[in-house]
Amino acid sequence: MSYDRYHEKADRIFRVSSTITETDDQFTWIVAQIPFGPQVARDYPEVESFTRFINMPRAAYKFEDKEYIEEDFFYADSTVFEIFTYKVLKGDVKSAVRDPNKIVLTETAANRYFGKSDPIGKILTEGSNTYEVTGVIEDVPSNSHFRFEALAARNNLPKELGSWGNFGVFTYLLLPEGLDAKAFETKIQEMYEAHMKSIFGPLKINIEYILEPIKKIHLYSTNAGEPEPTGSISYVYIFAIVAVFLLLIAAMNYMNLATARSTRRARDSTRRTCFRYSSTISR
Repeated sequence: MSYDRYHEKADRIFRVSSTITETDDQFTWIVAQIPFGPQVARDYPEVESFTRFINMPRAAYKFEDKEYIEEDFFYADSTVFEIFTYKVLKGDVKSAVRDPNKIVLTETAANRYFGKSDPIGKILTEGSNTYEVTGVIEDVPSNSHFRFEALAARNNLPKELGSWGNFGVFTYLLLPEGLDAKAFETKIQEMYEAHMKSIFGPLKINIEYILEPIKKIHLYSTNAGEPEPTGSISYVYIFAIVAVFLLLIAAMNYMNLATARSTRRARDSTRRTCFRYSSTISR
């Protein structure tokens, strides 16, 4: 039940999923197209902010004689630390997601390359690419639906990147307090007509978007593509009912034992009273 609730703005953060309907099939991906985030922010003033996580290619990163294959490094938009709450241990994390050739590491990733030495200002190399470590954050908590080990700026990538046909980007929206998220979800379906129908219409493909509150993803998502293992709200309810049932049984047993003990005490008290009375008569 605690998943993703540590984010200060958790109540207002929504992940965008895409439901694709073809002539003979329908399925949902927990990602959106690359242009979706910037476009939805331009089209709808209700969107306070957005950020995307774009997976960096699996590659070997090196510092001096230490080299590791990394799979959980991501590019992110510069707004990521304004939307999500991660504890900063040292350095400047915002420049890492704003400027090219910089990177912010989790504590575990920093220790892997630099041990106990200060990682700030050190350089990680990946082929011909170099990344200066500008900040370190605590490891992403285990009760998170999405975890990573490093973030670099989306600005490391070409300015014009991807089209409406390119899915695969984890996209999150920050909405204002009090906004009806369901009504807004209905409203953004207009984006298909405005930006995608000319591409997908001839192929008889329709795309609809779902706004998922991040606090519900872990227990309510049934999508097999989730980046982390999910739970089930059904099991939470089942175990809660079992727990209440066990407590009721325990309470009933306690009352039965207490009643039996009370009856035994009353019986013993009656015997003692009768014994004292008979002793007095005999004297």
